[in-house]
Amino acid sequence: MELDLYSNFSFSEAKKSFEIERNSRTALKIHASDLWLKKLVSNDSMKTDTKIIIGAIVASVLIIVGAIVVFGNDKKPQRESQGTAAMSIDKVFEDFGDMKGDEEKTATFTIANTSADSVLRIWNVSTFCDCTSATVTIDGKVTGEFNMPMHMKADLKNWIGEVNPKGTALLKVTYRPKVMPVTGIVTRQTSFSTNDPKNESVEVSIKANVL
Repeated sequence: MELDLYSNFSFSEAKKSFEIERNSRTALKIHASDLWLKKLVSNDSMKTDTKIIIGAIVASVLIIVGAIVVFGNDKKPQRESQGTAAMSIDKVFEDFGDMKGDEEKTATFTIANTSADSVLRIWNVSTFCDCTSATVTIDGKVTGEFNMPMHMKADLKNWIGEVNPKGTALLKVTYRPKVMPVTGIVTRQTSFSTNDPKNESVEVSIKANVL
């Protein structure tokens, strides 16, 4: 006896088709060619172990397709579509000195577009710790708070800032020790990407002695 098991779900983003065959007294065949899982047929005479196998296969397919959809919706900026420009930054390090655990301090870094006629683009702003956040101000408009990528909303993950020729952007990095309590010397980093071929990825650091 041969069963063809399909589903009505359409997976337009899937990249691969799969085929699993098992020959036994009740043979199981699943075809997902052309990225379709078409129709599931139930059979009361199936053995319990066969049903378990079917359930495991279907669950695995759904997990894989879910991952494809999630990553397929990732709209992070692609470097090759951002053009080229030139930039400079006034500093890449600031020492806050002594600070209490319940204090917060902010460092401001000035990013300049040194191009004569090209737009400087900034994206992929992220911090390396939940205790550190960052914002970018361009032409008086302030972004939301960037943090670790896993904790950021999609609009911030996909954000692209544009700085006109000879214009500037302010990157403000705030350190809050109480978010991740620690004492002693602490260094935290924040990074961002640009369309300057000489500065594709820029990292700034802050340092503090938490009392």
